[in-house]
Amino acid sequence: MWVPRRYLILSAVVGIGVALACYLYLLPAEAEVPVVVAGSEIDPHVRISQDMVQEESVPASAAHPLSVGEVSSVLGRYSTREIMPGEQVLAPALVDAGDREGGLPWQVKEDHRAMAVPASPRLAVGGALRPGHLVDVVHYRDSSVYGPAVGRTLLSAVPVLQLRDGVGTGWDSESREAPATAVLSVTPRQAEALAYAMTTGEIFLTVSPYDPASGDVSDLGVGGGNLFGSSDDCPEGDSHE
Repeated sequence: MWVPRRYLILSAVVGIGVALACYLYLLPAEAEVPVVVAGSEIDPHVRISQDMVQEESVPASAAHPLSVGEVSSVLGRYSTREIMPGEQVLAPALVDAGDREGGLPWQVKEDHRAMAVPASPRLAVGGALRPGHLVDVVHYRDSSVYGPAVGRTLLSAVPVLQLRDGVGTGWDSESREAPATAVLSVTPRQAEALAYAMTTGEIFLTVSPYDPASGDVSDLGVGGGNLFGSSDDCPEGDSHE
């Protein structure tokens, strides 16, 4: 029986189509994975809250390799750049408060400020100062219009955030050059006191124990009148200065 050629071609096409449809039907669907996406625009340097993000399931091939998979992993962290609505939240776009890798602003507590003070070996425990140490700030003022000479502990247990060299770059512990300045974490009021102290005299840094309460820090101050233990005389009352 003769069959027109066009019917043979049509049958072949239909057969291939049916076979392809069966293959696609039997092929396992691509697995989906959870990703966190921005529910609205997130500005840089914003603390991530629950209403800013949501969790969605996407095909594994559509998930960015650096995407975050759980909302709980982003809450309370800060954005380092703008994140657009619907955009997957990527791990490098987030930073924790206090994270050294995020830069100096992230090392400073919310109610504090970073402030640099001189930290040459003569002024700061012979060059033994390191980031993470707690220091007391001792102010020495020579006799002047501000009053008689006096040395006094100005601040206690202040955290050292960074050390920097003489040209202002981050100090390397492997360097043969000693640190030149220390960046401290202080309150705005303490920053004012430090600015005044550096203008009217010198400041010295002493390393404090990590449990500051174990040390006795007196704010009486020492001058010529009480240097040798005369507790009745206050430095400002020293008539020999």
